[in-house]
Amino acid sequence: MMEGTMVAMLVEYGAALRGEELQMVRVEGVAQFGEDARASKYGSHTMWALQGKFKAEKQEQWHCLPIADETKSNLPFRKWFDRMEYRVLKVEGRKEGWYFTEEDGSRAKFTYYDAAFKELIMKVKEMYPKVILPAADVENFSLWRSPRRGAITTATVEQVDVPTMELIARWRSKERAKGTEAGLSMRQVYTDQRLTVRAMLRFSKAL
Repeated sequence: MMEGTMVAMLVEYGAALRGEELQMVRVEGVAQFGEDARASKYGSHTMWALQGKFKAEKQEQWHCLPIADETKSNLPFRKWFDRMEYRVLKVEGRKEGWYFTEEDGSRAKFTYYDAAFKELIMKVKEMYPKVILPAADVENFSLWRSPRRGAITTATVEQVDVPTMELIARWRSKERAKGTEAGLSMRQVYTDQRLTVRAMLRFSKAL
């Protein structure tokens, strides 16, 4: 549970995902694009593939979002992503399907990890009172929105440019959905988005 909770939190934070979007993450992105992402000329990263129906889309589509290994605050993205990847690909032997699953193999929603996430927040609050103020109510934190809000706030403070911020959110917008060619495979979407990877990585590198 701890491993899944940490990765869920980091993926939401690194890609500015909402809680309900976490359950759309697929194993295929990590399984198929792992080596390419690590060897990228724009810097080693993990490519996360989401499959779902968004905004004006009439059918499910693939979307690929990169998260950089190296960030300004030295977040342990690669450490936890590697641990989860080993468990999913090697121990469980999964090459496709929903990335975040419950013990019975069913697709996990963000609520599955929320209790453990709040426990982590409580520990941080107790150990680092300057990070989370004593007056802060842990019940106000949730994987539903907290990581995304934190990421947007940090990126703004770090002066990430508006075009980059818009690019990160563009995949879920009505404008992006209307311009998406229906029925593209994950590989085709990945190839198409490789042109924007450098720009998209600026977001997670600033965190």
